[in-house]
Amino acid sequence: MKNLLQEFNEYLSVLLLASFGGAVRYFSVKPKNEKVSHGTILIEIITAAFAGLVVSFLIGPTDINEQWKSAAAALAGYSSKGVLHIVSNLFLKRIKEG
Repeated sequence: MKNLLQEFNEYLSVLLLASFGGAVRYFSVKPKNEKVSHGTILIEIITAAFAGLVVSFLIGPTDINEQWKSAAAALAGYSSKGVLHIVSNLFLKRIKEG
């Protein structure tokens, strides 16, 4: 079993990658003449971090290469709202099917 520090480092890297993906998304879609909204970017980063963690938990037990897992966390952060919508729909569908 991994020790606590190793697990913390793994989740910290997932959170950072996903958060960075969320920040990139925010700045890539924000109109250039619009002021940066600190509240909006904070919400985007928190949502991105959550999406990255969810994806990390889902693919964690698989034998996917660690670099691919990292890329999945970053992309989940970038596409956080869409990813969470898809994953929640799949999850609810699976629950209903039993």
